[in-house]
Amino acid sequence: MRIGACLIILAISVLLCATSESRSEETCCGRGFTSSGDTLFQISRGQLYEIVPGRMSVRFEPDAAASSIDSLNSSVTASELVTFGSGLTVLAYPDTLDPLDVLDTYCGSPLVELAELVPVAKWASNPNDTYYSSRQWDMKPSHMDACSAWEISAGDTAVVIAVIDDGILSDHEDLERALWVNWPETEQGGGSDDVDDDGNGYMDDPYGWDFHANSSDVYSVVGDHGTSVAGIADAITNNGTGVAGVAGGWGDGTLGGSSGGCRLMPVLVWPGDPTLPRLVRDP
Repeated sequence: MRIGACLIILAISVLLCATSESRSEETCCGRGFTSSGDTLFQISRGQLYEIVPGRMSVRFEPDAAASSIDSLNSSVTASELVTFGSGLTVLAYPDTLDPLDVLDTYCGSPLVELAELVPVAKWASNPNDTYYSSRQWDMKPSHMDACSAWEISAGDTAVVIAVIDDGILSDHEDLERALWVNWPETEQGGGSDDVDDDGNGYMDDPYGWDFHANSSDVYSVVGDHGTSVAGIADAITNNGTGVAGVAGGWGDGTLGGSSGGCRLMPVLVWPGDPTLPRLVRDP
């Protein structure tokens, strides 16, 4: 009788261990996860990324009704914290719920285009841009503390920054991918020559406007000051060259969703050629 009881206890222990092990590595919505104690990690490219309890990012389908979205959120007691211009919404749900159950609920809904659990943001102490450590003292924790801001976002492609200055170099390796394009005024976007296609009062302005020359030609002659300002705001960060921009995106793509960075619109208010008289004088 004692031997039989021991065998039953042993069988139950083996079953519990097997259940625990199978629970530690799972696939949900096509993604791999593993756990250590109460901590959940997502497996991506052989790396483990710790998941933030009670948080999820979702992009709803454009035609999803608000009432249907509310019902879906209510099913897991989720509330919307913030929605970015790209359409990505960060949700908060009770951290007592199983994150994979919550993820499965959203992945399985026809209202949802994309659903992701939120990883804990962990950054290197310094980006690898050439001049970050030696020259960009203003980015450090004792001043701007840009690393803390990058934990929230390194820039959003839906945000356009107008640089009101003497222009931006269009072929600068740290800036060229960030230049804004006014698609309705381009040939690819259906624009026509000598027509104000977007109705903003400026004809044929696909890239910005030169108010000094009253022209849409913003790239033929530019100065260096506007390019420097653009770099501070929007140079690609952590791409191994130049400087780190505040909102230029994370160069290696590890910042999901917003890693593309903001867009730059050149708005000239004085000529790029320093030999010409300026409309606005330097202070």
